[in-house]
This record gives sequence, C-alpha cells and structure tokens, in this order.
Amino acid sequence: MRNNYRQIGQYILIGILPVLVLPRITIAAQWSFEPSIGLATSRDDNPTLATGIQESATAVSIYPRMRWGRTTETSAVNIDAQVSATEYSGDQVPDTDSQTLTLKSYVQSTERTNWGLDGEYRRNILFESAQTTSGTGNLRDTDVGLVSQKVRRESLTAQPSWTYALTERSSLGIRYVINDVSFDNIAGTSLEDYKDHQLSATYSYRITRRDDVIFSLARSSYRPDISDTKSDSNVVSVGISHAYTETTQGRFMVGTGKTSEKTPAVTEDSSNYVLEAGLTQRSELSTVDAVISRDVQPSGGGRSVLSNQFRINLSRKISPMVNFNMWAYVFRNKVLEGSDPDIDRRYYEVVPGLNWQWKPEWLFLLQYHYRKQKYDAIPETATSKALSAGVNYSWPKQVTSR
Repeated sequence: MRNNYRQIGQYILIGILPVLVLPRITIAAQWSFEPSIGLATSRDDNPTLATGIQESATAVSIYPRMRWGRTTETSAVNIDAQVSATEYSGDQVPDTDSQTLTLKSYVQSTERTNWGLDGEYRRNILFESAQTTSGTGNLRDTDVGLVSQKVRRESLTAQPSWTYALTERSSLGIRYVINDVSFDNIAGTSLEDYKDHQLSATYSYRITRRDDVIFSLARSSYRPDISDTKSDSNVVSVGISHAYTETTQGRFMVGTGKTSEKTPAVTEDSSNYVLEAGLTQRSELSTVDAVISRDVQPSGGGRSVLSNQFRINLSRKISPMVNFNMWAYVFRNKVLEGSDPDIDRRYYEVVPGLNWQWKPEWLFLLQYHYRKQKYDAIPETATSKALSAGVNYSWPKQVTSR
C-alpha cells in the first residue's frame, strides 16, 4: 500500500477542516489531550495459533497511547493513536509490533444536517488478537487467525457519512465505506491484497417514544488484486430499534441479499438472508456492547465469505476500584459456493479479566486469553491459552477551552 501516511494525513485533514472553516458555528471549543503508556507480561502456550507442534513462549509488551480531541456545540474531532511492541522469548515465535490510528469527526452544518467522517489505519500481525478497547469492532474484519506465520497487514479505512432530519420523527442517512488492505510476507499463503467498497442508505422513522422503524439498502463490492474473482452484493433489510430504558437500547435488522461472484469463465449468483441484532447498555456500574450478525464479508483469502458472528464487550464494576471485563468473539466463515480449504473455518476468542484502579493514574490488569480455531479441511484443532498481567499509567487529562 503506497503513500499510506500521506493518505492518513489527508483523511485527518478532511475530518478537521470542516470544524476549522466554520467559525460561525464553532465559537467556543474545548480541547483535550490524554497520553498513557502500558507494560504487560504474558505466558502463551501457542501464540501463533498453529496446529501440530506448539511452542510456548513468554512475552513482554509495551503499548503507548495518545488521545486528542476538539469539541464544540456543533462539531467534534477525536484522534486515537496506539502503538504496541511485543518481544517473545526464544527464537521460535517472531517478535511483533502494531500501530493503530483512528479518527472520528462530525459537523452539524444546519439544524437538520450532520456530516461525519471516520477513518482508521492499522498495521498489525494476523495471528494476534482482534480484541478492541471498546465496542464490538469492525464486523467486516474477520481475517484474524487466517494464517499462523508472521504476515504483516496494513488496512486503511475511510467512512464519510451524511444524515438529514426530514421531519421531527424521520431521518435519512447515506454512508460510504472504503477499506484498502495489503499484506507483506505472504509466501506460502493464499493471501492477496484487496479493496472493499460499501454504499448504504438508511431511512429511520420514530413510531413511538422508544421505537424506531429502520429501512436499509446497501451495495458492496469486493475487489482482490490478483485473482480474477470479483464480488458484488446487494442487500435490502428492515428492522426496529427499541430503547428498553434510558441506558439500554437494542436493535434488530433482517433482510435478504444477492451476491454475484464473477470470473472470466463463469458468474455465480447466490442469495442469503442477512441478520444483525445488537444490544448497547451504559450505566455507572456497567457497559455492554453485543452483536449477532450474518452477512457477506470480504476476506484476505481472495474470495467473499458468508460470515456468522457473535461479539460481546462488557465491563462491570464489582467494587469502587475493581472492574470485571470480558471480550468474546466467535465467527464461522465459509465461501458462498463450494468450499475453500484456506477460508472455511471456525474461530473462537474469549478474554476475561480484572482491572484494579489503584490510583486515578495507575491501573493494574490481569487477563486470561483463550483462542480456538478449526479449519474444515484440517482434522486438527488449534488452541491457545495465555495469562497476562500488566500495568497502565495515564497522565492527567488536559482540558482547555478557547
């Protein structure tokens, strides 16, 4: 992927520029800056999630992070930069590093119109965890664990959006997502670079104080760089969003989709039902993000896949200083037609842990990490169990107003 850093700068500038060039609606701004750094040690009995001979290893990781934000009454820009480096004992497991830069921004240009731009750049290793710090992550990313060797992945995502309030009860939203993915050190694998485009339009109508009806149309295009297979999917779905309480919301979407996979020799059409059900809860004692989904997704294996997923990220305060956290991620991937030994698989990941907030700046962590993977074409099942402990120091959050 060429000129990644220049493109990242362009996307960030695009997100910040609307805030800077609208002085009429950005009279007062609040700026925040929050750096932190963490250090952890772990013991993993199969860090690369390989079948056959398994090599246990002890690892030491360091992960600095910086969050920066600018907020006004009608706009916001938030940038989160994270870097991590892990050194494993012995020579059997390669040392790894990763970098992540995310952008979330919006501008409310009128009382009815909201413009948004989200972006993400990631540079990581495929055999490492897909765990996220918040939320359920990107549903269109199911390549974790796809290979057990040290393959470097670079992913650049941009997501502009537009939302317009038609009436007090109804709104229309349009979103476009492009994801450009490339791999290094792929010798001996079936991986290939690809681009994934998705355009969606959503209409929402509030039927009661707690319930919204949602209609959605989406089209996605998957374009691998090497193989001649190209996929185009069209999805129509309908659903409802319900507020159970002031802190708990749920949603349910169901629909039908048609995908055309094209090669120079043949075009194969397949129809599948799609599903997405989610739950979000926020309170002083707990947070929960959970989703169950079924949809056609891109893959680094060179073909589109039908992916059934379950993800949950929860946190529960069990004392004023101690939190229980759990991240779980399960998916089943299969090609749309026939079978593919490099793609068809099941993947499981569960990470329970405890956080102890010793002081406002100091956080101690203890986690157990379990992973399991089974390819349809391979009799053996790969499992990994790890225990880690760490400490994180956060400098006091700096907030200024201008």
